[in-house]
Amino acid sequence: MATLRPCAVHRSRYRTLPGGGRNGLPLRISLSPGQPPSFALRATAGTNGALATSPPPFPDARRAEPNGGDVSRSVASVTTTPAPTLEQTQPSPLWLRTWAPVLPTAQLDPSVPTPVVLLGQPLVVWRHSVRGWVVMRDVCPHRLAPLSEGRLEAGGTRLACSYHGWEFSEEGRCTKVPQLASNPRASATACASKRSCVTSFPTLELDGMLFAWLDASEEGLQAAQTAPKPELLEAGVTLIVDWVVNEMPVDYQFWMEQGQDPSHANYLHHGVAFFRLENSVPMLGKPVGAPDLLQGYRWEHGAYEKKQGDMRAVRDFRPPFNSSVVYPLPDGTATHFSMWVVPVRPGVCRTHSLIGTSKEPSKQQKQQQPAGAAANGAAANGAAANGTAANGTAANGTAANGTAANGAAANGTAANGTAANGAAANGTAANGTAANGAAANGAAANGAAANGAAANGGAAAAPLPAESKSAGGASQAATEAGGKGSGGPIAWLFGLLRRLPHWMLISQLVVDQDLMMMARQETHMRRTGQSGRDYNLNSMSDAGVAATHAWLRLADYPNSLWGGKPVVQSGPTYSGWPAQELSLEQILSRQERHVRHCTVCQRGLRQVTALCTALTVAAGLAAAAAVVLAVMAAVIPDAVNSVGGWRAVVGAVVVAAALALAAVKGWWYREEKFISGAAQWRRRGGFTLKGK
Repeated sequence: MATLRPCAVHRSRYRTLPGGGRNGLPLRISLSPGQPPSFALRATAGTNGALATSPPPFPDARRAEPNGGDVSRSVASVTTTPAPTLEQTQPSPLWLRTWAPVLPTAQLDPSVPTPVVLLGQPLVVWRHSVRGWVVMRDVCPHRLAPLSEGRLEAGGTRLACSYHGWEFSEEGRCTKVPQLASNPRASATACASKRSCVTSFPTLELDGMLFAWLDASEEGLQAAQTAPKPELLEAGVTLIVDWVVNEMPVDYQFWMEQGQDPSHANYLHHGVAFFRLENSVPMLGKPVGAPDLLQGYRWEHGAYEKKQGDMRAVRDFRPPFNSSVVYPLPDGTATHFSMWVVPVRPGVCRTHSLIGTSKEPSKQQKQQQPAGAAANGAAANGAAANGTAANGTAANGTAANGTAANGAAANGTAANGTAANGAAANGTAANGTAANGAAANGAAANGAAANGAAANGGAAAAPLPAESKSAGGASQAATEAGGKGSGGPIAWLFGLLRRLPHWMLISQLVVDQDLMMMARQETHMRRTGQSGRDYNLNSMSDAGVAATHAWLRLADYPNSLWGGKPVVQSGPTYSGWPAQELSLEQILSRQERHVRHCTVCQRGLRQVTALCTALTVAAGLAAAAAVVLAVMAAVIPDAVNSVGGWRAVVGAVVVAAALALAAVKGWWYREEKFISGAAQWRRRGGFTLKGK
């Protein structure tokens, strides 16, 4: 159950502005005392309108159209009519009225508050000893100090600010002002004031991940109560690689593109794991129908390599954060990836990934249609679309044979009862209520799940899937296990491996290659003012990238998220970026990317540091013993003979050398796992395809 935090809700005054796309896009502005204005964008699944604000911070996704080739025709053109221009001070509901992943609970320390930044908002996460995890705005209302620097009081039921000792409940209510302790009446008045409250957000813990609903307005809280839970891995999928989280110095747009660009894998990662350039084949793909603002799109593409035959991978993008990828295997099993990409600030995003395998065909496999059927799961030949369509006949403006019209998108989305973020459609209740099999608030019917977010690269049954870049090299074994089925000794083995700390299983080299390429690409585009419109997308393997840009234009990213405010140029991680270019050490920093957010890896760093220190001390002691024995052998031979003679000296030297080598390897391991990948990058010569 979601936990609702009602403290920071005020009665609001509303003003609705006309404007929008073909169906109109009324904009509802909530003006609350002491709070910045919030914006409610009321639209149906087919609304083409989008917010338009002052010139956006880079990158400008609205200009991102493919330059040439047939792929530009694979994504239906999106026509937008701009709404009135206004200075937006809060993200649109598209980003806020959905469950956003915060961090895995296993990587949080329940004894102290933890700072997190999501969608440009500073948040504090802490665990209430009775009611579980709490997510609040990381600002004390007294002097605007960070509550994440505070401590837990009253047996873990209160969060106290370290600046002046004010205390707050899990609902954000002020419960103590120490400076008024001598005046109970004044203290009660101060604590009851809405100005003394901290905004607290609804939370949801699901499969080890803490999610937050970042709209604490009255309408937002109502929507949270009826919103569907995030869809992670399908039922019946055996988890192989649990949550892996990385914070990247790359804008949300670029990681979204990477998640829909599987054909790069055998080239960028040539020589790593099982990727080989010579094994690649031209990747075939289906056209992608018009992306839907709330339900995203589906894309099917073919194999990476010859040995994969006619494999068809299925990618579902569920706005605004989640994408899933399913790789059907010849024996009827499937490998599953779920990736969530959440913007932190302009130029920085956070990725969360899961990997699993199933013995039975996936939902996508069961729903795949033969050639000649409607593209990407759109209704045709007797399937109902927006009321009544039969034998391929369009109804209510919805064309058959995979063509979306009047808001009924292809991509497997049935219009019959699909709600769009609070707008009812053909009997579907607003504010997230599902009807006629279609989940509202962006959830898609007939297998196209929604209310989620982004992807990270493509993958094949073998070799190593590109999705593994966020989950490290461990997913190669996951994929092979998926090919053999998820039962028996393979499942037992991976169940055992899952109990090991993830830092022992995961290699970051593939992620490093992705990150270095995207960081240099983004730096170049920021410097030259170029955008995705300057891409030359000319093959069907680029259809996913083109679809991503079509959705970004529809969502009016980055305006709808960052608004007309100046671009935030710094933050807790990757300081100075994107105003200043990052060094190799900063881009490949393990601390910035992961360790500072993960208590498991922080503990691992302490353990590995202690082990390396012990090995170094032991090597020094062994070397000293070897020197002493050598001197004794030269000066007092009889004394050395009593402890083994020259054999003892040689043994001490060998032990000292072995310990020294182990210490050096240990420090290298510590550096690569917990500090920075820069030394490994230089040692390997950078991109593995370079010069080969």
